[in-house]
Amino acid sequence: MKTGISFKIYVMSLVILLFSSFSANAATYYVDQNNSQSSDSNPGTETQPWLTLTKAANTVVAGDTVIVKAGKYIDPNGAWDTGTFNPANSGTASNPIIFKSQPQQAAILASKVKGVGPAISTNGRSYIIIDGFKAEGLIGIYNSDHVTVQNCEVIYGSILSTDTSLNWGIAIYSGSSYNIIRNNYVYNMLNSGNNLANTAGIMVHASSSGGSNYNIIENNLVDAGGGIVWSAYGQKGGNINNNIWRKNIAKNATTGFLGKGATDNTLFCDYNEYYNNIIYDTKNAFELEHNSRWFKIYNNTTYNCTQFLRSTYYPIEYNNEGAQVWNNIIANCTSGYYWPNSDTSTSNTPLTEVLFLLSSANYNDFSNTPNIATWSWGNSSYKTIADWKTATGFDNNSFSVDPLFTDTALKNFHLQGGSLLKGKGKNGEDIGAYATGNEQIGPDWQLTDGGGGGGGDTGGNTPPPLSGSGGDSGGGSGGGGCGFVKDDNGKGPRAKGEGLSFAIMLIIALAGIALGKKVAIKRRMIIDLFYLLL
Repeated sequence: MKTGISFKIYVMSLVILLFSSFSANAATYYVDQNNSQSSDSNPGTETQPWLTLTKAANTVVAGDTVIVKAGKYIDPNGAWDTGTFNPANSGTASNPIIFKSQPQQAAILASKVKGVGPAISTNGRSYIIIDGFKAEGLIGIYNSDHVTVQNCEVIYGSILSTDTSLNWGIAIYSGSSYNIIRNNYVYNMLNSGNNLANTAGIMVHASSSGGSNYNIIENNLVDAGGGIVWSAYGQKGGNINNNIWRKNIAKNATTGFLGKGATDNTLFCDYNEYYNNIIYDTKNAFELEHNSRWFKIYNNTTYNCTQFLRSTYYPIEYNNEGAQVWNNIIANCTSGYYWPNSDTSTSNTPLTEVLFLLSSANYNDFSNTPNIATWSWGNSSYKTIADWKTATGFDNNSFSVDPLFTDTALKNFHLQGGSLLKGKGKNGEDIGAYATGNEQIGPDWQLTDGGGGGGGDTGGNTPPPLSGSGGDSGGGSGGGGCGFVKDDNGKGPRAKGEGLSFAIMLIIALAGIALGKKVAIKRRMIIDLFYLLL
């Protein structure tokens, strides 16, 4: 009897603790400019929605969700340095503020002037989620942390103020850390007239006033438009450390992924990682311009590029140091590694330069790539892995074999069953972006308003086919469930441990429903739960 009472008290305590963690003021609001009854004087319900997203941004608090219906929304007071639809408040780790288009990409956010200034941006905020919009202009995370941008379609991009070199589609900038850019598609960027290295589809920027660190950029697709912007995924300014780029697709760029510290050589980009990415129809898959140190580049697939890894300037003189490179496929490229000849004003040789650039390189495949390494502006090269090994000691376990991709015409870079690269990676995994074969690379959704439908990457507005790439979704939403198990004999009272598991699962299930629907948990529901457990 005493054990039963103790168990009930324990479960009641769990219930109280659980429900006390809910935000007392959490609410779901609606913005619908096409509803004839919409007004910013309304309570913001689905039947009496607000007219403007500005009203929502100025109202919501931690735990609130804003559902934005179809329409085009422009912030008349938006600016790149003060925020555009910038919420008046921040969320918290357990109660973020969510802005969500319903249906996905039906709500369009647009810059005041096409190609200039953000369509939406946070400034000095934390724990904000921007989910499922179509943006005609930049989506920006400015001086903010724990902001997530996901499931968005971004076109045009924007320059910041009047600087045509700062032309970006999505950007983490001016000292923003612990943010996530996930599952977005950036394409059809406007030509600002500047196509050099400060332009990018997705940019991470920082400066001496604040670093941009520990951000994650995953499952995105960027089409750089044949060099309209320099890099699909860029860096600028230095003080950019410990960030991760994974499971992304880069195409039609001068550079797929760029590492770039401060031009004045005072700030560095250190310990960044790139893995499970696919880069194709691009000049440089990876480029280290200057002051990029100790990068890890592994399990990526490069197809139809000029160079796999390029050091723009002399590695020693420009501090491109210590890159680790393994488990990559370099297929149908001109050269694996590239760096310019050594600076004639120094005693450095091409060999000492590349031994500074790379700290290790192994378990890579150079397929139909005539030069393993090239220097002196392409005039000299190591053409075979054997020559490269002898000169540097690198790539001792690397290959020069056909990877047997599933279908390059459809940009399906899974390895066929007979590929010699299966199980031959550094730790026994497959070489290339599909290390396990189950990775989801690029967005898990497709555009519905243009392009080639599901027939593959036709060069239009539709991402490459994603069929057969299930499994790990790179952090996307989802989840399983929990089943209720009968007693051993199918009847009778549960044992003490089983009763505890049942109660906890019941609480979690009810909590999930409550949080998923953003409904208030009324006192009667708690009483009913207590009665059930008693």
